[in-house]
Amino acid sequence: MLGIKLFKNAIKHTNGIRSISTFRSTEPLFASFQRRSEGSTQSFGETNNYQNNYNNNNNNNNNSFMNNDGYNSKSNNGFDNFGNKKREINWDDELKNMAPIRKRLIDLPTEDQQETMDFIKEFEISIKKENNFYLPKPIDTIESVPFQSTIKNFLSKKFEKPTPVQSLGWPIALSGSDMLGISKTGSGKTLSFILPAIEHILAQPRQSYYPGPSVLVVAPTRELANQINQEAEQYLRLVNIEIATIYGGAPRRSQQLQLSRRPKIVVGTPGRIIDFMESGDLSLKNISFLVVDEADRLMEMGFEQQIDGIFNSIRPDRQVLYWSATWPKKVSSFAEKHIRTPIRLQIGSSQLTANKNISQKFKIVPTDADKVDALMDTLGEIYSADEKAQTLIFTMTKKGADTLKHYIQSNGDNVRIDTLHGDVDQNRRERIVQDFKNKRLDIVVATDVASRGLDIKGISHVINFSLPSDCETYVHRIGRTGRAGALGTSHSILSNNSLDDMELVGDLTNLLQRSEQEVPSEFLDINAIRNRQNMKGGNGGGRNGGGGRNGGGRNGGGNRGGNRGGNYGGRRY
Repeated sequence: MLGIKLFKNAIKHTNGIRSISTFRSTEPLFASFQRRSEGSTQSFGETNNYQNNYNNNNNNNNNSFMNNDGYNSKSNNGFDNFGNKKREINWDDELKNMAPIRKRLIDLPTEDQQETMDFIKEFEISIKKENNFYLPKPIDTIESVPFQSTIKNFLSKKFEKPTPVQSLGWPIALSGSDMLGISKTGSGKTLSFILPAIEHILAQPRQSYYPGPSVLVVAPTRELANQINQEAEQYLRLVNIEIATIYGGAPRRSQQLQLSRRPKIVVGTPGRIIDFMESGDLSLKNISFLVVDEADRLMEMGFEQQIDGIFNSIRPDRQVLYWSATWPKKVSSFAEKHIRTPIRLQIGSSQLTANKNISQKFKIVPTDADKVDALMDTLGEIYSADEKAQTLIFTMTKKGADTLKHYIQSNGDNVRIDTLHGDVDQNRRERIVQDFKNKRLDIVVATDVASRGLDIKGISHVINFSLPSDCETYVHRIGRTGRAGALGTSHSILSNNSLDDMELVGDLTNLLQRSEQEVPSEFLDINAIRNRQNMKGGNGGGRNGGGGRNGGGRNGGGNRGGNRGGNYGGRRY
């Protein structure tokens, strides 16, 4: 149980934080939490420029996320460095000797129905396809799901009804169509592809030998791969289907053993998939149902060429489900290259929005040093209201996460807390996630390695101790709470003297408005000040102008002027 009284009065009971200046000459406590203070030590999941991280570290096993993913850049087994076949497969010949795929398990309607139109309107859904087709009828009750009876019974015990993404994702997937799915985190997306994948496997013709797995799910991170595996296993046990989950940062031998058990489904990260393809432990030739999950994150992390190689190693008549939380140009261009005439299913607006079940709260403090006080106050408020609350706190660096954990631990009473970041080995990561799920931890301090793929329904609060550099990451962070229809609360702590924090206020204001949340009055004031300063940019402001008003600002280009035309100067981390 957390020491609520000590949390509320942490500032009173410690000598360290009030004398924070004593840290400044050596290692400022608050500086270790900021986003640009440790660029050289950031690893997988903790940098905003994944491609640069790859380019800089491709041949260095210390920090490269490619190596963390289990990718060995030295290839001499018929693949190039990104898994592309050096000799192209002649699929015309190959397919003559392969069993045909049975993809269409249900038929789509032959006319649009009013019930479907009403459903689409209610949940702000858009469905498009290049060729003429009629809208699928939503599966809006558990009783009407077209799955195995054992799975149907299990679903009825767990859920009252399908989520919107499942209601339409299931019939589209079962119709055998390729699909582009755009849906926010926490929408029930995993079951929208796992359950049709099971039906797909069971519908295929029996073969006298094991030709390899039938389903491949590609995920950007090991956390997400593990999450998909845990969700899928509950249902796979009911129908005796084997699954293998492969990713870097874990012993290769144990994953080889999984593959030797003849799994029908493989879930993996791109690097480790390529690794096992190269070694001959995994053949993708028989994959007939391919899922690309979190395509936007895969593109951000520079995995495009590896996924190209995976697509080129899979039979061309496969079915593809391509899921993404956002739809930037790079994601859509990649889809156009590999997927023909898909059905495009989008849940909600095309603009970036946050889950409306999450109440977003903000505190603005004068300086970065004041963030620690604000964090302890926030924790006090949370645990005074609910001693059983579970909180996920985000910082930008690994060192910041560790420092913050120790500080909270030393100022609370029996605080059950741990950290989750790129330097935590895989076995320990899995234990931490499991402990958090089983309520053996109250607080986890994490970097953005946990901003996606961490599905713990008990998380009631998310705190942004350090804001991310963009709204998209912010949405994914706070999306760790309010999952599967539950309510959640996010708390973000901004510093008035942080350029990065203040630059994000405008985007946060738009996001709050689109999510039908109240905009703090302080945000409106900040936006008004910045708008006035931008209008006066010719007198020494502007984006690169220097100075505030008339070229000087306060103290000759200082507190509220400086190099960015009045964008609340101060320290950049």
